Amino acid sequence: MVKKAQIVEVNYDDFMKQLIVAKREFAVIEPLNKDEWAKQIMDRDLKAVAFGMVAAERYQAEELFLMTGEAPWDGLFAIDRETRICIHFSVTDI
Repeated sequence: MVKKAQIVEVNYDDFMKQLIVAKREFAVIEPLNKDEWAKQIMDRDLKAVAFGMVAAERYQAEELFLMTGEAPWDGLFAIDRETRICIHFSVTDI
């Protein structure tokens, strides 16, 4: 099976609203929770380091969030609060 990685811009305000809901429902994994973060990254076949580099260089987005909710709010997100940029990184089977 072939996998396709995508980086998609997301509406910042919509993301921040969903982040509040996800935190309330314990559906956000913080990078400081290293064991669970690593497990989720591996399970989802995400390339978090590469995404973090692209997010920081291209979008100046350095704050990472891994959300475990329903689509479209499932996956790895990066934001920059100053510029109000939000991007989503996902891997899908094609």
